[in-house]
Amino acid sequence: MKKMYLINNLRARLRKFENFQKPKKGSFSILVLFLLLVLSDPALAANEGLVLQNTPSAKSADTLINISGKVSDNTGAPMQGVSVMVRDQNKGTMTDALGNYFLNGVGSSALLFFSHVGMLVKSEPVNGREVINITMESIPVTTDDIVVTGFFKKNKASYTGSALTFTGEQLKSVAPTNVFEALAMLTPGLTVTENNSLGSNPNAIPDILVRGVTSFANNDQTVNQPLIVRDGTIISVRELYDMDINEIATITILKDASAAALYGARAANGVIVIERNKLTTGKMKVIYNFVGSMQFPDFSGYNLLEPKDKLEYERLAGLYTSTDHLRQQSLDSLYNVRFMDINRGVNTDWMSKPSRIGISNDHSIRLAGGAGNARYELNARFGNVEGVMKGDFRKRYGLGFALEYNTPSGFTFTNRTNLSRTAIQYSPYGSFSSYTKMNPYDRVYDDFGQFRKTLSWDMNNPLYEASLGSFSKAMTQNLSNDFDMRWRMSGRFSLTSHINFILNGGYTEMYTSPLSGAFKNITDLSQRGSLSMTNNNVLTYSGNVVLTYNEALPKQSLLTANLGGNLNHTNNRYSSFSGIGFYADALRSINFASSYPIGGAPGRFSGPEC
Repeated sequence: MKKMYLINNLRARLRKFENFQKPKKGSFSILVLFLLLVLSDPALAANEGLVLQNTPSAKSADTLINISGKVSDNTGAPMQGVSVMVRDQNKGTMTDALGNYFLNGVGSSALLFFSHVGMLVKSEPVNGREVINITMESIPVTTDDIVVTGFFKKNKASYTGSALTFTGEQLKSVAPTNVFEALAMLTPGLTVTENNSLGSNPNAIPDILVRGVTSFANNDQTVNQPLIVRDGTIISVRELYDMDINEIATITILKDASAAALYGARAANGVIVIERNKLTTGKMKVIYNFVGSMQFPDFSGYNLLEPKDKLEYERLAGLYTSTDHLRQQSLDSLYNVRFMDINRGVNTDWMSKPSRIGISNDHSIRLAGGAGNARYELNARFGNVEGVMKGDFRKRYGLGFALEYNTPSGFTFTNRTNLSRTAIQYSPYGSFSSYTKMNPYDRVYDDFGQFRKTLSWDMNNPLYEASLGSFSKAMTQNLSNDFDMRWRMSGRFSLTSHINFILNGGYTEMYTSPLSGAFKNITDLSQRGSLSMTNNNVLTYSGNVVLTYNEALPKQSLLTANLGGNLNHTNNRYSSFSGIGFYADALRSINFASSYPIGGAPGRFSGPEC
């Protein structure tokens, strides 16, 4: 219609050319160019006095309707502050605290755009609908894109410090059960130092160093270990060692001095920040994890002498030579007895006696789900770690419950309660190093099939010691509650707060039987046998609050500012008891002790540590 009307007007103008002389060469080309310009530019047509008549378009023919709906995130929580715009119309709105929006006078074939910071922009055709509900998807962010500091999350491109972030899946891909081992393999410069004298003892917690040795220590590297923060709460190295690796969402290593701006002098050795898995919505899901492992003793690094060679080595070393005639006769007799035992085939493999194949297993189960504004999770765990020394173990028990709720006013509340317990048993066979010192020509049993109490050169028989009632054990338990609050005040401001309390308790007991060779030179029965006990209870509470401001800038830039503070308080109670003088191996209670050690008394400490 437009083109036909324009051509009719052009024909009327062309008739005027009949009164002019015949056009010169090239005038036809100019006329054709003029015609093309007019057809392509309505404004030019108007300047030339050509009126283009508009027929009703598809949009103007649309029926105007009112549209309402609700915008939620991928977990089902309502989203406040989502921008809703109508394409080709100067019309739009924003969602309220309940995620609801309303638009009036929108064409039935219009196209709506939904956008929010951190979310993918979503377009939705109206298609005559009056109710349109939308689910927004988060912008995919990998661990290479963000840095978690324990107070807030920051884009890695704008973070000036040194940080490395790993997901829980990355950790499990290299070490399914051991967080320390996984971190050591993935983090350059991070070292895990184990006490080799303790071998594969599952109760020996290794030292972890992020920034190397910054202070000299005599016995361990406690003063050089990093600060460990889990969901905004400071925890101990032991708690990280016993943590279920399946609970970890991400771990971030802050290595340089920039961490001191957040945590002060405590961050001098670096910071390890742990985030646990977030709660999800939907139908209840049951997730079960099982990890099993086996540990084998490896003696390939030991090169010990055979019985005959060991006896000859001792003879050449002068152990069977004396200037005293009577003493020499006794040594000759001793040498002959051992030589005959060797010829009869005595060859005791002492290293194999206390060792075994350690079988470890870890079970965890999670029940998670949610509907509407609430999400929940119930989890339980049992793990048993065995070393290669007989009788030792580390058993872990855990039970936890988490609940998250989103209110219509923009508040999000999350509460996690966890109860854990660790039972520790040290091997009654003692230190493995003592078995490497035993002589292979020594027999384990006497002629009556009983354990020999004393071996060559007055050494105690460690297998006899293991048969007694001596023990060394410990127990720790932990009750923690983490409460998190997030308030999305507006599209720019948000307020987050974290409150935590932890109640730690535990004890250690070490009992040495009065029949032990450790007391073989003590004849007074009231001085034989010993038992020591320690008890400790620690109450810790902490909290922090952070106000965050985000402002979208041109050219896809974002301005972020954070203001916050934190509080920590610890109250420690400690007591210890020691007793000696147990008249029977089976009397293993402190109530049966005859006295305190000489110069000893009960110990007690109580006081706050801020």
